[in-house]
Amino acid sequence: MLGFSGISAQAAVPLDRILVIVNDEVITEHDLQQKLKSLKTQLAGKDEKVLAAARKQLLDQLILEKIQLQYAKRIGIDVDDEMVDKAVKRIADQNKFSVRQLRQALERDGLGYKDFRESIRNEIIIKRLLDQEINNSITVSESEVDNFIAQRRGAGNEDVEFNVDHILLPFGPLTPEQAKQQAQAALKRIQAGENFTEVARQMSRGPNAKDGGKLGWRKTSQLPAVFVSTLSGLQPGQTAVVESPNGYHVLKLNEKRGGSQLAVSQYHVRHILLRPNELMSLEDAKNKLLQLRERINNGEDFAELARAHSADKGSASKGGDLGWIGPGVTVKPFEEAVRNLQVGDISEPVRTAFGVHLIQVLGVRQKDVSQERDRGLARQKIMQMKSEERYEQWLRQLKDEAYVEYKPGS
Repeated sequence: MLGFSGISAQAAVPLDRILVIVNDEVITEHDLQQKLKSLKTQLAGKDEKVLAAARKQLLDQLILEKIQLQYAKRIGIDVDDEMVDKAVKRIADQNKFSVRQLRQALERDGLGYKDFRESIRNEIIIKRLLDQEINNSITVSESEVDNFIAQRRGAGNEDVEFNVDHILLPFGPLTPEQAKQQAQAALKRIQAGENFTEVARQMSRGPNAKDGGKLGWRKTSQLPAVFVSTLSGLQPGQTAVVESPNGYHVLKLNEKRGGSQLAVSQYHVRHILLRPNELMSLEDAKNKLLQLRERINNGEDFAELARAHSADKGSASKGGDLGWIGPGVTVKPFEEAVRNLQVGDISEPVRTAFGVHLIQVLGVRQKDVSQERDRGLARQKIMQMKSEERYEQWLRQLKDEAYVEYKPGS
């Protein structure tokens, strides 16, 4: 029936044979065969043991799926036909098929289109269920991200090195409150413009005080995790106060080397936005922006014209200033226009989904965003670990509460 050795024996088995009872519903041979058909290529030519193991694994998956779908139904989660249609269309587009061609391809592989649609519906329902019951309730704190990054760096990224200056205010000679106050006083002096070396010589009680607190180049493995976490968040020249079990520390990052850095171009941008409507056509909006562009080129102030004319109320009050923006922050036509401008230039009218823009670039800089990238990846990893742990607990509880009866021969 399925076209490969080992499963053909199932051909004599009625497809409506009940394999498992799950609460008040059943899983039939037909349900299992549909799952097995989707693995036709992978299972072709496999021996009986592999096929039997695949059958058991898929049956277990069907049971867990059934339990989740039943729970979703009890709490009112459902998916209408329109949403299923859109999902099927996306799958067809991804495979460069029309929906009709996708249907024909499924039928050639022995997969029923109706069963395929129901499998898509079930996937969407379970995704909504997991979002509601698990994913949307998971939070990740900044300290969890800090600790995750510090642990990973301490464990394996010894190619990252920091050139550090250090002021130590230790517990013992000082009370915790005294140490904290002195560390904050030192930080204020440095941020006010005093030389770190001189402040360190005067205030530090560490062994490097006479050298101006210079630690030099240190690998991540040579620094406390709390130092690594803090230094990873600093730009060269910045300082910060850190508390550790033995006191308060003032750290200055001089340089960083090694690791995987990611530099992107950022642009300081301002704009004037007009939104076409019943009273202003698209062509009218473009012509008005061209007039404003000419007035600016003739000496009028961009910021004042933005305040008077821009439909973007959030930036209009700031003279149209959008601040520093990088890749992916704005829509594609806007971003492309910005990249093609020199500092000081004013664009021609640029159309986007938000309206029509007059854009000026005020500055360009290279920004190392490796820290943001690393923190984003760390947050995703922590979310994934928490989600998997909570999912296993939640699913175990659902299964414990369900009635599951295997029929003979299942």
